[in-house]
Formats: sequence, C-alpha cells, structure tokens
Amino acid sequence: MQKRTITGFIVALISLMLAACAAKTATPVSFADVCKLENDHKQLSTVGYFDPGISVFCSDTGGDYRCSFDFLESVGSENKFSADLLEGNGKNQLAELPDDYSNEDVKIKTDDGTVIGVEQKARISGEMLITEGVCLMEVHKIEAVTD
Repeated sequence: MQKRTITGFIVALISLMLAACAAKTATPVSFADVCKLENDHKQLSTVGYFDPGISVFCSDTGGDYRCSFDFLESVGSENKFSADLLEGNGKNQLAELPDDYSNEDVKIKTDDGTVIGVEQKARISGEMLITEGVCLMEVHKIEAVTD
C-alpha cells in the first residue's frame, strides 16, 4: 500500500513539474508588437540584437543580480526595449562585466552554451513588464540566430 502512495506522489510531482515548464513557453511575436500594453506579464519571444548603449545598469533587486541591455530591432536601430539578463556563468546568462568594459567584453551564454556578444542576432524569451513609457523583458532564454 505504501509503495502505491509513493509512486502516486512521484507521478503527481512529475506532472506538476511538466506543467510548470509548459507555463513558461513563450509566444513568438514580431519586434514591432512586443511592447504593446496588452503583453504585460506575458511570456514572449522575439528576435533582435543586444546593445549595451551608453552604459549597462546592474542591480540585485528581487534576489537575482541582473543587468539591463538595450535590445534592438536591428544593429543601430532606434527601435528598442530593455532586456534584463541574469549575470553568471551558466546558460542564458551574461558573464560578469569588468568595471571598465568595452563591447568585446560582453559575453552572453545562450541556451545551448554558445557564447555571443553585442551586434549578434539572438532570439530572447521571457516575461514582459510593460507600463506607459516602460518596456522590459526579464530574459529567461537566449538563442543565437544565424540566417
């Protein structure tokens, strides 16, 4: 009897874990549509390019150390929104930046472990945080795009 209870518990736990993973599935959207107010708190993905802009702001609010980059529609474009990246050495993370960094120091590890930098095409996925005048994605997944 106890063996069935444990097996049932394990099956239920695995089901919950799979449901949680499925809930994080991002909906692909065009760059032009990503910052629409109705996308607030939605899991989305779009394609563009990381750019540190004039500076990168990093903060540990919320318990994670995250750094905010501009995410551009195309290299040099004025169409952009903020992409917050988790800093660390793992996949889907930004390597720690030195105090006096240059674009060459920006190393972003993708979901498959590839390292990309600024001005390299990428697909990012994460939760959108949008209010009047603010458009930010808390990035959870980064993929290099080659085409």
